[in-house]
Amino acid sequence: DEMEAAGFDPDVKVVVQAEFSPEELRRVGCDATCINRPNFNTFRYAVRGEGASVPGPNGPVEDIGNRNMTDPAQLTEFVDWAKTNYPATHYALILWNHGGGYVGLLQDITSAGHGLMALDALPTALASVGKIDLLDFDMCLMGGYETLVKVQGLADYAVFSEEVVPGEGNPYTQIIDALQATSDSDPRQI
Repeated sequence: DEMEAAGFDPDVKVVVQAEFSPEELRRVGCDATCINRPNFNTFRYAVRGEGASVPGPNGPVEDIGNRNMTDPAQLTEFVDWAKTNYPATHYALILWNHGGGYVGLLQDITSAGHGLMALDALPTALASVGKIDLLDFDMCLMGGYETLVKVQGLADYAVFSEEVVPGEGNPYTQIIDALQATSDSDPRQI
């Protein structure tokens, strides 16, 4: 919803692969309809500045079934899909979920319980996808030597925190607005 609240610039593509936790939504008395979805499957979505403003995606989504988001092949497939369908001069990849530093990253309670993708699997996921200018870990505890070693040569720049990250994560509205205002800037400046 924060991404959709940003202004829309067709020259800056924002695409998402996500799924919502039925467990977490049940805790607040919701089902999939609370997030504008017919189910809890994984979906891909391009933020296009269209559709009614509702919780969850505002426009059409591509339902890709229930995917295990801790599987490095799923990350590879998403980045390949994004680059094929939304080609760009520069690419930023934001991984938004739980992080545990050297213990791992990305949790998928629906498909993998409380397990995380092993940090060693990250190079496997990104090795074949080509250039990533900026890799942002919007998750706790990823700012360490172990993470840098794993992404060396896979991304020009990495953004992460050594500490815990607030539950709401990055301020996506402001980030996307800034990207749109400076889309011709060098990735280091971004």
